[in-house]
Amino acid sequence: FFYMDSKGRETVGEWTGAGNYSIVGSDHMEGTRQDPKYYNSVFAVTYGGAVSGPYSKFHLVPFGEYVPFAKTIPFIRKVVQRYGYTGFTPGESVKPLAIGEHLVGPIVCFDSFFPEIARRQALQGAGFLAHLSYETWYGDTPASAQIFTNGVLRSAETGLYMVRCVASGISGFVDDRGRITAVTRLFTRDALARDIKIRKKGSLTPYTRYGEWFVWECLIVLLAACLIRYKIK
Repeated sequence: FFYMDSKGRETVGEWTGAGNYSIVGSDHMEGTRQDPKYYNSVFAVTYGGAVSGPYSKFHLVPFGEYVPFAKTIPFIRKVVQRYGYTGFTPGESVKPLAIGEHLVGPIVCFDSFFPEIARRQALQGAGFLAHLSYETWYGDTPASAQIFTNGVLRSAETGLYMVRCVASGISGFVDDRGRITAVTRLFTRDALARDIKIRKKGSLTPYTRYGEWFVWECLIVLLAACLIRYKIK
């Protein structure tokens, strides 16, 4: 548990020089040993080991990170208790992490499928997005590419650059127009370095500012057209 391991924080803090930051993913625990809550989290670490965060994953993967209805259906609860399975707890808020004078909007794995996560990060002043994921368990399937593609949409919607770092999956960079500028290959040890633009505060795309209003507007127009056609008949 990174946040509870002072030596681990110091080690990560030594990865960069003064004035630089590392954005890392780790398990995180809150509560007591008798009643612990585990989170899939992201931290920003300065040179020297000072920590900003955590941001905890908002949308967990069913059966991968938690068992659905384990707390409400007695049969499932008994099975979970019998085998000693302990799942993760979803994050309670979507909030950027501070890295110096800037803010970064973390997105963890499955969160990239939900546009409201990146939008809320952007509304709170995130200057770019950081997508962290562990995708080794998907093997050689197209899953990593699919998750990356969803991240591309989040950049296009919010107008934010995205840095994506993935264990064993496809890592890379996406610009503020949703164009992939660099990628790694599956199960290939590699390192990429690119310049990114950090968006100025207050510079919001129409989607970030207004959300899904266009979709709802289209739905209202469609329903109105159907109603008019029905009355004409």
